[in-house]
Amino acid sequence: MQEREPLDRTQPSLEKLIETIDLGLEVLHPGGLEITRELAMLCPYRHQAKVLDVASGTGESACFLQANFGAQVTGVDISERMANRARRKAAERNLQIEFKQGDAHNLPFEENHFDAAISECTVCLLEKGRVIREMARVVKRGGYVGLHDVLERQRSRALQAAARRSRRREAGDTRGLERAVYKGRS
Repeated sequence: MQEREPLDRTQPSLEKLIETIDLGLEVLHPGGLEITRELAMLCPYRHQAKVLDVASGTGESACFLQANFGAQVTGVDISERMANRARRKAAERNLQIEFKQGDAHNLPFEENHFDAAISECTVCLLEKGRVIREMARVVKRGGYVGLHDVLERQRSRALQAAARRSRRREAGDTRGLERAVYKGRS
């Protein structure tokens, strides 16, 4: 697999803005934790399911999933600063969540490791097809890849291709926000 160029920290970026400015927000995606709850319900986690939160940011969704669904959550984010912030948050809430620094395009996990992988409002900023393939790679057969993202009205080619390769469980469209859950082949 081709390696992606490392993030150029000298150039302006969304990551740099979020890292350096306190926006006064813990949930950085539209719809807040209610959308996280909906996504969790679409990916029917069993208690102690291993869930990967891709581009986990401040860790709010990961903390929510563990506290409310009993999931064993691992978060991964390109920003070490965000991963550290998420670690502090989980510790303050007495939650056992691992947060790693890593690139969504090259997830630092073995194949077939998680029961589900989710990403909220981030895939639209990345190489969609590559990130979705990476999420599918780390999810076990019969597992779930759940996305909540901002997309064009016309579904991206990456999502169309992912839907063809998987059995689509459910998808919804709300004012430009797309929720899609793909169940892997059993």
